[in-house]
Amino acid sequence: MNRGYLTIAARRSKFLEMAVDMALSLREYTEYPIGLAADKFIADLAKTKYRSVFDHITLLPLRFCKGRALKYGAAEASPFEETIFVDADCIVLGPLDGLFAALDTNDLAMVGERLTFGDDTRHHGFSTSALIRRFRLESYLKTNSGLFCFRRSKAMEILEDCLECYLKEVRPQLKYSTLLGRWLGDEIAFGIV
Repeated sequence: MNRGYLTIAARRSKFLEMAVDMALSLREYTEYPIGLAADKFIADLAKTKYRSVFDHITLLPLRFCKGRALKYGAAEASPFEETIFVDADCIVLGPLDGLFAALDTNDLAMVGERLTFGDDTRHHGFSTSALIRRFRLESYLKTNSGLFCFRRSKAMEILEDCLECYLKEVRPQLKYSTLLGRWLGDEIAFGIV
């Protein structure tokens, strides 16, 4: 089986340095390969300075480099059919290989809580009931997108839907919410899709 870990770094070298720290901490707990998906600037820097840290370095397609849409490109950029994504700002303190078992029954699995309209809580400053109403949802997944796993061939379509939702629905409808102190990150579209 073609399995491995993936992280993403783009735009600034500090994100690459965080990805390196994450990968080195992960190496203590896995034998699986670790890949880095990056924009051209960071990929070139990683190949020059940190080649030995990553088993694979791939380019993140440009359409995912807008705003906070980077993670939606994880499946397309992953060199592995079965992938565990770990955010660059994480430090791994224990084994994660067991998460691959979630792919026995799911094409994409995220840590989170599925909420209905009556379960109103806050997610990045937004009322989850208001999000359910505004986007006409049956439920909303309150998630942390720093750790998730996916089957590449199936997740590409799901993550493409997340990108479209983020660019065409979430950002246009909620962009002024940031003035109220809300955070308009990738997790909102993950929760909707």
